Amino acid sequence: MPSKTNINEFFNFAHNRMWAEDAIKPAEALNILTKIFLIKTNEERGRKIYNLRSILEYKPAYEKTKSDQERLKIDDTIFTYISDCLKSVDTDLLYPEERTISRNISTNTLFEIIGELYTYAPLDYIPTELKGSAFDSFLNRTLKGRELGQIFTHRNIVRFMVDMVDLKLSDNMIDPACGTGGFIEKYFLESKNKLKQLYAENTTEYKTKLKQLQHSQIFGIEKDGSVASLAKLSMSMNGDGHTTIYRGNGLLFTNIYIYI
Repeated sequence: MPSKTNINEFFNFAHNRMWAEDAIKPAEALNILTKIFLIKTNEERGRKIYNLRSILEYKPAYEKTKSDQERLKIDDTIFTYISDCLKSVDTDLLYPEERTISRNISTNTLFEIIGELYTYAPLDYIPTELKGSAFDSFLNRTLKGRELGQIFTHRNIVRFMVDMVDLKLSDNMIDPACGTGGFIEKYFLESKNKLKQLYAENTTEYKTKLKQLQHSQIFGIEKDGSVASLAKLSMSMNGDGHTTIYRGNGLLFTNIYIYI
């Protein structure tokens, strides 16, 4: 069974291949990786109608053919297959119009990335802390707000501002322009650490309060759907809490589920 667990290495490998081979910038690379991860996770949880690894079966024929027409036919088959995977993926991390993958990534790069992904342990077996840390590191190191037409608060400033607040477990929090989720993620992780200090993780008290923290205390609003999806994925990789992140205009958005 594959045992590699340093998922940060996979992020770096995939990003480097997409940039070197296809000149894909970090924002688009992260969007592609998000979708590949979601398909793989659904596979592992037994909800698969499709199998991402089956794409590799096309690799020998693709590499041998000298016909542009035949290559284009394989390209179309693979990208249609991935779009069909995304349409069937059981997740609320993607909006309906996002259930397709960019064709800026070449088929050869897809072969490399998918092949590398299957050398790692199942994603659900990799601890949440490792996945969350790897995602945050990649997000903060490679993706800048200007690439998405926004200005994101630097994570060091986020940490400084949250640390200045004397957080209580009963506090609610809303970010009406949450971007990729820096503030809500930091609030969630700080509150989760407080829970661990007060309760053992196998107790009813811990589980009840964690569920409350995940689903009814933290709210994010983001106008850009792709950025909102990144915020959802970031929260999910850090232990969930993504279900109250909404796409909308923070100046106009109202929702009956937001009680702050």
